[in-house]
Amino acid sequence: MNRMMTLLFFAWASTAHAGGFQDAQNFASQHNTPSNMTVNGNTVPGYTTANPPQTNLNSPSALSNASTSAIANDATGAGTFIQNSAVSRPQFNITANDPLIQGAKSIQSQAGQLSGLNPTNTNGCQSVTTTNPAVYDTYTCTKSNTIINPTCNTSLSVTAKTTSSCTFGTQLNTVSLTGIAGPATYGTWTGTMSLTANCGAANGYSDIVVALSNAGGNCDNFKTYRNLGHLNLQITPQTTIGTETLLGDIYMVKWKSYFYCINPAKVYYTFQGCNQKNLCTLDFRVDDGRAPALSCSNGTKVLSFGGTPSHPKKTYSCFCSNFARKKGTCPTIVKTYTYLYKTLTWTQNHGITTFVDSWNKLPCQ
Repeated sequence: MNRMMTLLFFAWASTAHAGGFQDAQNFASQHNTPSNMTVNGNTVPGYTTANPPQTNLNSPSALSNASTSAIANDATGAGTFIQNSAVSRPQFNITANDPLIQGAKSIQSQAGQLSGLNPTNTNGCQSVTTTNPAVYDTYTCTKSNTIINPTCNTSLSVTAKTTSSCTFGTQLNTVSLTGIAGPATYGTWTGTMSLTANCGAANGYSDIVVALSNAGGNCDNFKTYRNLGHLNLQITPQTTIGTETLLGDIYMVKWKSYFYCINPAKVYYTFQGCNQKNLCTLDFRVDDGRAPALSCSNGTKVLSFGGTPSHPKKTYSCFCSNFARKKGTCPTIVKTYTYLYKTLTWTQNHGITTFVDSWNKLPCQ
């Protein structure tokens, strides 16, 4: 069917139109067409015999008749559509003298001379200098880096050193503080205070004993009094350094028509720590209630009145002139309290473990 439609198309085109089609017809008429066409069915695809019906289509009139017959017998109307479509569409006669063909020939013959194709051809070109100001752009880029905390390792080498120990209760050192008086109205006996550091055995402990006695004895075992004549203090490696602290009140035997114990003194201490040789220091301050020394604020002598049977109460004052009294600048009495001080030192060499360490740096990871 496809071959038939092709033959019909060529048959119709060769008889129905002029121009290029007419040129083809004229060319075909000038050549002899054999009246009989023998086709080898073994070499032509689609042919099954050596003399198929298509061999009769060997002349323009036979092709025209075949196409007309095929169109008339075409139930789909395809042949009619093909025949009429050519008539309804514009036809263009393009001959060898057509400007398109002539222009193409001219371009082909002068291909090497066309402007732009020949690098050495500079006809019509001129030098032009163009000045363009430089353009600068500034770009800011913020880059966030990941924070890395490297871990650096160190190797600790520790060497323990333990000093010689001592027996619990062994006396390490003792000092004395004399002249503990107390209120003058309670007899005239003065007391002696002993400050003793004893071995506390293990872990660097030291037991400090503060004891007070006089000619009448002490108040630890005096009549009905028990354990009032001494104070205890334990010094450890954790004891606060450099702060004055009240240790407590201590009692002493007194006489006024009969014997009894009174509280004559307050004891304060300040721990100054221990040095590299384990020598420790305690500073003591004792307030035995003695009367303060009196002076005038302007440096003049203090005046006293009374103290006699007729005026048993004694009073004190400072001289003030009329001029100073009018100006309101009279001197005042200044009280200067007197305390007793003593320092106790001892070697804390019992059960103390010291360490000698060294750090060896390792590469960071």
